Amino acid sequence: ARVWSLSFLERLKIPAQAMRALISQTTQPPSSKEALLLARVSAGSLRALGRADLLTEALKHADPEVRASAAAVGASPTALCELLTTEPWPFVRYEATRGLERVGGAVALCVSEAIDDEDERVQARAAQALGALALDSSWRPTQEQRSLALKALTWLAGEARAPLNARESAFVGLAQWGSL
Repeated sequence: ARVWSLSFLERLKIPAQAMRALISQTTQPPSSKEALLLARVSAGSLRALGRADLLTEALKHADPEVRASAAAVGASPTALCELLTTEPWPFVRYEATRGLERVGGAVALCVSEAIDDEDERVQARAAQALGALALDSSWRPTQEQRSLALKALTWLAGEARAPLNARESAFVGLAQWGSL
């Protein structure tokens, strides 16, 4: 019933403030299957509402699905950068690249660390995020920042052992930076 209630609140677009009691589920270790489901639905609801501010602590949750929801919405860019190199679950790293793209700016350049990730979807998504940074009109990269992005994209585009979809994303990213 609590899970249904949270889903209902989300559909009604009730402000996340009204869900505070349920949100605590995203920061505490799940004690049962119901608690785990509630944590996942809570995090998903906050993700749908775009409430990164309320999901920062969820990046430390024991459940990878909860962490992925927090990562996708861009909760704590510094923590997302760390997730790119420490998170064991590829889909959480993938969502971290999405979250960093959403945040944009210089802090998001750490996404270049995922360009050589062991998972090809993470590599491709990192290249997409780096390319999107070139189109971020709210940020003017320095020459050093531009060089960092181009170096990562150029490496991936030219890496013969990289999966084709990741290499294609790198070429698109290079074009977005005006380097093709």
